[in-house]
Amino acid sequence: MGKNCDPVWLPVLSKEMGSADSALRYEAVTAAGELGEKEAVPWLARLISDSDLEVKLAAIKALGMIGAPEAKGFLEGCRGNPNETIRETAEAALDELEAVKDPISFNY
Repeated sequence: MGKNCDPVWLPVLSKEMGSADSALRYEAVTAAGELGEKEAVPWLARLISDSDLEVKLAAIKALGMIGAPEAKGFLEGCRGNPNETIRETAEAALDELEAVKDPISFNY
């Protein structure tokens, strides 16, 4: 869904992000990141607090892939998380967000 770059999938993805099945939430989050639509940011931001660590990490990565300014605040909020993996993933996502914002930058 995400790789075809068609925002028609957003309603489907938002529904699946609320699924009781963590595997479906994970796949929906991943597809939303690939889709790259900033309208998905609020849904992804909610999943930073998901009960499943893999869904949390996927949501953080997706926010970085989307690169919208709205995502930056959510990612910066993860910097203080007690979980080292979440902090590191957020740092990588912030780097990705900067790369999306300035694709010819050499600051990697």
